[in-house]
This record gives sequence, C-alpha cells and structure tokens, in this order.
Amino acid sequence: MYKNRPANITEIERSATVDPFECTTEEDESTDTQDENEPFDNEYYEIFEDYYCPDSDPFQDANFTQPINDSQFLWILLWIMNFRTRFNLPGTATESLIKFLKLVLTEIGGADFDEFPDSLYMAKNILGLKEQFHSFVVCPKCHKLYNKQEVKQFSQNANLSVMRCRHVEFPNSTTRKTKLCQAPLSQKITLLNNEVKIQPELIFPLASIRQQLEAMYCRPGFESSLRHWVNRQQFDNILTDIYDGNVWKTFKESTEENSDIFFRPDVADTHLGLIINMDWFQPYDGTIYSTGVLYAAICNLPRDIRFKRENLLILGLLPGPNEVSLHKINHYLAPIVDELESLWGGVTLNKTYESQEGKNIRAALILVSCDIPAARKICGHVSALVACHRCEKKANYENRKHNFAGMDDMREWFISRDADEYRQNALGWRQYNSDAARKRFVKQTGIRWSELLRLTYFNPIQFITIDPMHCLFLGIAKWIVKKIWVDEGVLTPDILKKVQKKMNEFKVPSDLGRIPGKVDCGDSFSNFTADQWRMFFTIYATVSLWDHLSSNDRKILNHFVRICLILVNRIVEIDSMKEAHQRLIKIVKLIEANYGRDKITPNLHLSLHLCECAYDYGPLYAFWCFSFERMNGVLGIVFFVSYLKK
Repeated sequence: MYKNRPANITEIERSATVDPFECTTEEDESTDTQDENEPFDNEYYEIFEDYYCPDSDPFQDANFTQPINDSQFLWILLWIMNFRTRFNLPGTATESLIKFLKLVLTEIGGADFDEFPDSLYMAKNILGLKEQFHSFVVCPKCHKLYNKQEVKQFSQNANLSVMRCRHVEFPNSTTRKTKLCQAPLSQKITLLNNEVKIQPELIFPLASIRQQLEAMYCRPGFESSLRHWVNRQQFDNILTDIYDGNVWKTFKESTEENSDIFFRPDVADTHLGLIINMDWFQPYDGTIYSTGVLYAAICNLPRDIRFKRENLLILGLLPGPNEVSLHKINHYLAPIVDELESLWGGVTLNKTYESQEGKNIRAALILVSCDIPAARKICGHVSALVACHRCEKKANYENRKHNFAGMDDMREWFISRDADEYRQNALGWRQYNSDAARKRFVKQTGIRWSELLRLTYFNPIQFITIDPMHCLFLGIAKWIVKKIWVDEGVLTPDILKKVQKKMNEFKVPSDLGRIPGKVDCGDSFSNFTADQWRMFFTIYATVSLWDHLSSNDRKILNHFVRICLILVNRIVEIDSMKEAHQRLIKIVKLIEANYGRDKITPNLHLSLHLCECAYDYGPLYAFWCFSFERMNGVLGIVFFVSYLKK
C-alpha cells in the first residue's frame, strides 16, 4: 500500500504550559533550525522512515520436545506449576519449592526420586515448557529494533565490538538522509575469567500471536467457548456484550461493498475479533522504572472468561526505564502489525482440540482499549489537551491553559471525524523531512503516523474507545471532588471530617471491593483507585455529601451518581444510555457556569463520547480497562522481568 514499507504524555489533566504537540531534544532543535525551510525533493517524496522489524528465526521451534507423559512424578510437577500460577509465585520461590519437595520425596522414596528435577529449568524441560518469544535489541535513543544475535556477535578487526544504531529518521531529507543515529546498542563487559561479553542495552521480548492461539486452540472447550455468542438471546433495546454493538454486527471481511459480515455463525470459532491494550507499570520496588506491556483479548470468548489470564495474549514488553515517546512507539508496533496482517489474510493452525488435521483461522483488530494518552500514542492522535480524536472539537487556549468549554455550538463540532481524511493526513505527516515541519503539521491536523494504519480495515476513529475507568473515575470523579469542591473551598477540612464520620456508619458487604480510604486525612481523597472512586460515588457520595453542597453542586452530584449507576451496569438499556448522555451534557454546562471555563477538562469532553462507544461495542463493562490493569500486578511479579534488566 505504501512505498518503502514502514521502512510523553502522562496525566492529561496536568498543566498545559508544556507544549502538548511534540517533545524534542536539544539536538533535534538544532537540526530543526537547519532543516526548517527545506523543500520537498521529489526524488525522496515517497521514501519514509523505516519502522521495519529485522529478520529473525521463525517462532516455531523445530527442536520443541513434547512433555514426558510416563514420568511417575509428572503429576507433582503439574501441581507445582498450577500452584505457582494460582498464587503468582516468582521464579525464585518456585525453585525453592521444587528443591524442598525433592528433599522430602528423596527421604521418603529413596532412589525412586533421584530423577526428580532440582530446579525450575529442569522442571520446565520435563513438562515440555519453553519460553517462546523473540528478543530484539532496542536502540535507547530512537528505539529502532535489531536482531539480538547480530548485536551480540558484532565484531571489528576480529574483535567483539559495540554495535551502533544505523537508523535514519529522515531518509527523505536532502541534508539528513545520511545522518545515522549512532547510539550504542550494547556495552562491552569483561567477566572474571577475562572473557569479553557484549551485553545489549535494552531488550524487547516479543511473543507470537499465532503461537499463543495455537496453544489456546488445543485446550478442551476453547473452541466451543468461541462459538457461545451464536446461541445467545438478543434484544432490540438492550446492550449485554460486545456482540450487541454496531462494529460486531457490521464489520465486513473485505473492503468490497458486497462482502460478507466478518463475524458470522458459520465462522464463529475461526473469525476472531481482538482487543488491544497498552499500559505501563512499575516492576521494581524502590526505584522509578516504567515497563510497557501490550496485551490482546479475544472478543469471541464469553465476558466472564475473556480477560482471564489464561485467555489473554501477551504481545510484547516495552523496555524502560521511561515510556517511549510519541511516534517512536511505531518501532514496537511494526512486528505486531506484521503478524496482524498475516492473521487478517488467514493462517492455518497445525491442529486444534476439535480438528486434529488443522484449522484455518482469521483475526482482526477491532478495538483499542487503553487509557487516553496510550490510546492516542499508539494510534497517532495528538494530545487530548488540544483536540478530540472522535469529533471536530478543538480546545480553547485561555489563561495559558487548554479547556474544552463552549457547549452552545455543540451541533457544529459534535460530528464524527473522517477516517479516510485521517489516513491521508497520517501519510502526509510521514512525508515531512524534519521535526519542525512535522510539528507544524501536527498543530494543523492533530495527526501522526501509526503503524496500525497498515491494517487496511482499521478505523482510527471508531476503533479507539474512551475507557470509562480512566475517564469517569480517575478523571471526572477525582476532578469534581478534588479540583472543584475541595480546591474551591466547598468541602473544607471540617466538612470532610463530618463526611468521614458519616461514611464510617456504612456497613458495606466485603464482596463489593476495596472500601474507599479516609477522606479527611492528609491530602484529602488521596490515593483512591478507580474502583474506590466508583464505590464512593455509587454508595457513599449522595448520603455523605448532600447536606454540605449548594443546590448547583447537588445537581452535579445527582447527575454524576446516576451516570455512574447506568454506565457501570453489565446490561444496559439504550434509553438509559441516552439518559446518561444528556446528564453528562448538563454536568459540563453546570461546571462551566458555576466554576468557569478552565474547569472543563478533556475528560469532561471525552465523556460525551462514552455512549457512542457503547453503541459500537456494547456496555462499557465489556471493554473497560479494569481487567487489563489487574494483569500488570501479575506481570510485575512473574512475567519475564529479568529480560528487561540491563
């Protein structure tokens, strides 16, 4: 489709005095000045920055060994591995457990257990478990990917040497087309025996989507679970899951006008819909180190098992210590998109539980569900501080801050953006040959290139949802209480003590989740999680706050509590969604009228699109990020953390 094949934002409510369009280094700024007025050269007009992933060995391991089924202690090892998974045991704890059990078994059974493994590595070999993933070396400056063996074996004058990055960011620039990144990809270390070893600076572990799907298809009951949605009862005015959304009902299997619907009963277990999520977490205690992770979930599975650990696809771990900035995320997306393209065309699994002779499957990425900065980063949209990615609304810049005030002309801007125009603008961004030119283009269009656009079916407007966990609870709920009612003096310290006293009178069932913490201590409402904000507004807020609010604030509270009660339901009536939308509009107008235009944040505007997302993908419960967030805690303990250390 494109010639030369595709060769830091934190909280969006932060101060907008920092330029939300680009983050450039001093070196970038100096070269921008040099190339700022550089004209296009027709010879290089269609030559773009190369995000292409280096060649590597196939994911299929020809030497893979099947588990030893005749071992007398096989059941013990299976129990240990299940125990490890159930209680999130790290590798060191599991290894200690294996060593202890060998001592006990040897003492009891003598020589019969001499072959019992004494390490986690040996236990995995007996069970036939192997960590099947690629490890790419990452440039710490530009994030270009390199073959790991090439970097570790790089030599000059017959001596192992440190390889430097050869990436060219602007091959279409007449002055910068030969400017290499030149960042070192590794470091040379000398071992105690004076042996020289090359240690890569950063590693990007990448798992195969196809290989993970093959393992899932070999599980009993997996294929029948994929088909469950075919026989489910449907209603005209009720949203119960993603299958009631417009995308599932209308998504076609090709771009041809008369093509069949992709998700049909006859291909219910072979045509898969994927949700992708990207998030960052802290894997180490006592230090600031952000590691990124890309997940995928299978929409075909029932909601109650869709986000279970065994049914999630781990696509890759992005190395730290900092989040990758802006369009450089494309280097990590490129190999994943390669495989998504292959899955869209169709692949053949060697065998499944129901089909020993193999099965042809296809898969499509139909939903990006992340927090707002992550979703915009991987899809190429500008910061939420300055423009909406779903409609034509642009932020106002007043008092050195951005805001989304102005509801009187809603009919003029509450219009869905055009996906085809977005693709053209994204391609236009790639054609610019300097950071300064790209920055000016982003200010005009609000768009950068994303590797996801190589998926011809991908809709960069409709397929990006507004996550209610971050928007409603960590965004609006927190903003209303802390930035409006507390900061504006509505809820004073004395009032907060009365609020806490009232909250202490509640008797809440333990199965509802973690009870909100103290609201009158330290920085009031500090460290509330999204789930605690949800509980506070749906259970505590009305009774504990009502007597301390003015009439207008009571209206805001009443509207927001009702909105939360509607949107968190697992089954939602379409009429109720319309009610929630109208109440959200009223909240925005009330806050603007009573507290000023600068209080209208991006989250308040984005909430106006939550109902659209529900019409496209069913109730918010079907795709919100709570389930993905829970996986971060698991990964921080057990999943390949050692591979990200230098």
